[in-house]
Amino acid sequence: MERIVCAVAVGLLIGCGGATPPSPPPPPTTGVIGLGLNVGNTAIQQGNSTPITALITRAGGFTGAVTLSVEGLPAGVTATQSGETTSGTTTTITVTFAVGLGATPGLTNLILRARGSGVADAVASLGLTVTTAPIPSYGITVTGSPLTIPQGGNGQMALTIARNAGFAGSVALAVEGAPVGLTTSLTPTATTGTSATLTIIAGASLAAGTYSLTIRGTTVGLADQLAVIQVTVTAVTASGEARFDFSTCGTPFVIWAAYRDGSGAWTPVDGPGGLYRFSIASPLAAFAYVTRPSGSSVTTTVVHFMTRAEMSVGPIVFCPALPLNSKIINGSVTGLTGQQAVLLNLGGAFGNPSVLFPTYTVAGVPDGDRDLVAYRFAIVPAATDRIIVRRDLNIPNGGSIPPLDFAAAEAVAPANANLTISGTVAGEALGHEMYYLARPSCDRGLLYPVSSSASSTPIFGIPASTQRADDFHQLKISAAAGPTSRSVTQSFHGLVDRTVTLGPTLGAPTVTSLGGGYKRLQASFGFPVDYTAPVLFRYLQTTGVPRFVELNATPAWFGTTAAVLAMPDFTGVTGWLDTWAPGAALAARWTILATGGDVTGSACREGFRFIEATATGTN
Repeated sequence: MERIVCAVAVGLLIGCGGATPPSPPPPPTTGVIGLGLNVGNTAIQQGNSTPITALITRAGGFTGAVTLSVEGLPAGVTATQSGETTSGTTTTITVTFAVGLGATPGLTNLILRARGSGVADAVASLGLTVTTAPIPSYGITVTGSPLTIPQGGNGQMALTIARNAGFAGSVALAVEGAPVGLTTSLTPTATTGTSATLTIIAGASLAAGTYSLTIRGTTVGLADQLAVIQVTVTAVTASGEARFDFSTCGTPFVIWAAYRDGSGAWTPVDGPGGLYRFSIASPLAAFAYVTRPSGSSVTTTVVHFMTRAEMSVGPIVFCPALPLNSKIINGSVTGLTGQQAVLLNLGGAFGNPSVLFPTYTVAGVPDGDRDLVAYRFAIVPAATDRIIVRRDLNIPNGGSIPPLDFAAAEAVAPANANLTISGTVAGEALGHEMYYLARPSCDRGLLYPVSSSASSTPIFGIPASTQRADDFHQLKISAAAGPTSRSVTQSFHGLVDRTVTLGPTLGAPTVTSLGGGYKRLQASFGFPVDYTAPVLFRYLQTTGVPRFVELNATPAWFGTTAAVLAMPDFTGVTGWLDTWAPGAALAARWTILATGGDVTGSACREGFRFIEATATGTN
């Protein structure tokens, strides 16, 4: 018998008979990665950043992870990777290069390197150029220069602040070089915006001529910017004839009158037929008179301080003839529940029916076609209330309006919007009133009042589908804090969200008594140039028969925004009686009122704005 012997060699197993030898080792890998960029060069300004896209590809059977790095970054430049996505064998990465403001301008050749395990690195070149950032700056330009105004006149210029290279800082504004008698005021005096308004008042005694002024802008870190403007003040040389017309005021009304030319003596003047005429030669003048309505013992002493130009511009008419409002209209309402009531306006005449008193009478309705606006409310306006608007009513005197049914389809839900009140001062109590102005005649009627408002509050009015093109809402906002108050009134057609800004506050007044045979008060205070209408200082005797004093002065007469108003001493002037004025030893309650904005013209226009500021006290 034959014996079969199997041998074992070191590291090798030799099979016997039909045994299979082991498989050979696999061949070495041939995997590779590639790297591509969407740009070969990029330029980035100091302070900015730019993204590029890196595309990593895999081939030759390689499927492993790949990392990306950036080599050669200069100081002040960073590279941030984001948005990595992989689809199959391709990976996309966004690389954002951020250049600091301190990075050195110039070209740097960067290397982007992709690395994977077991494969050779892939590289791509990127030329990065850092460019110099423009220096932030600003400039000031002025529209309206040169400005020509008469002695005692005023005017405005518009400032534009051009901001460059991202400059967003606050710019402080000031006017330099204004002579005494030329008052300037900037609104605002510092701004992060792009505009401001310069108001200029020429005193009546300022010498005629051309004046150069400089507007200076100042901000931290940048050079001051200057704008030179010119103001030409023209002389008012001719003697002015003043005419004050009381001919429609009834008889007797004015019981004494006098005028003062410049700083001269007070001169009594007669007014045949209620027309008072006199000539003014000085730049400044004043006219005083005492009124006492027929059958009354109440007297009011009024003094107007004006420039010659203002006083002689034309007749100043008091008690103008008013249209005859003689119609009395009746009516009734239904569809009211609980404590609901109605504010009703017909041609500006007012009615206030309620659940308890559903019938009403409206007196003083003007003749002709008029619109009726009625607003149902419950204590305060609410979104569930209803409005009825009826157009083109011309009901005869003593006639009746067809019943107003607030439960019927004629009554519609009011429009609503949000009001933001800007310019408030800490501690002020806010309130607002909404009016509606109808027809070209601008008939004004109250929709609702709110005695206590927040700085952001809902408002209600007439829906757009019910309005006519010549209708306007009018919103009056009041703000009060102790003895001072402010208000702003604005008109607008559509009821939409809006921000309304209050006017500036008055300077704190100082009121003193000058002594004499009657109460002579003097008020010193500041009034911003926003208040362009005559300033009123009014006081009255609070005991016994009422005695009133009203002192009115125009901003041009002051020639400055630092006001001093004093009751003149008329003692010894022919015809004057001390008993017409408040008693020297009696308490007097006083009010200072400044007004501005749209003080003339119709309120029935988009953007109408009227502002007031008051201060009150007792001396």
